[in-house]
Amino acid sequence: MNSSPPGARDSAPPALARLASDEACALAEGVVFFCVEGAPPQLCRTRTGPDGSLTFRTELTGRVCAARRDELHLEVGPHHVVVRHLLPEAIRLDELVGRRISLVLRQRYGGRGRATIDAELRDEARRLLLWAHDGRLPADREAHGLALRTSFDAANGHRLALAHDGGVAHVAPSGRARIRMQGHPHDAALIRLGVDDVSLVVLRAS
Repeated sequence: MNSSPPGARDSAPPALARLASDEACALAEGVVFFCVEGAPPQLCRTRTGPDGSLTFRTELTGRVCAARRDELHLEVGPHHVVVRHLLPEAIRLDELVGRRISLVLRQRYGGRGRATIDAELRDEARRLLLWAHDGRLPADREAHGLALRTSFDAANGHRLALAHDGGVAHVAPSGRARIRMQGHPHDAALIRLGVDDVSLVVLRAS
């Protein structure tokens, strides 16, 4: 009989998606992006919002059979699914190969400007491995327990404030911060920051 206290198994999970500490988080395009090719139609949903926006949601679970610089290849039942992504080179996903993961991808189109892309990867225990967001600042209820706010001052320019379980972290574009969420340390990498939009990636730390 397992005598471990509740949550003990969650104390040191593998960091299957990782942030190389010696590399910058910049992207020449300043955009984080995800899209899925070959997903079974029943795993894709389309919703129209009251504001006329259109949201495409894909949710799938499968085994990662290959990880390339800008692609993850998944076996989802009998289907071969390709998850294409644009992430900083500092973010490595190669340790996902051979693992079962789940992906939820939301692509929201509405109004002017680029679409809002929101992707999350989780391990078999449903622990968040990676959260990538590009577009409008997410509402607190959509930010996995974080609260994101922009700030500006003459000395530091635009910075992102992240209220998390351990306090408040401030990070500049192309920078990173160690935060605590869902009872575990994570690394937040900020790619781009505007007045009301943001591009960032949050990864579970080892």
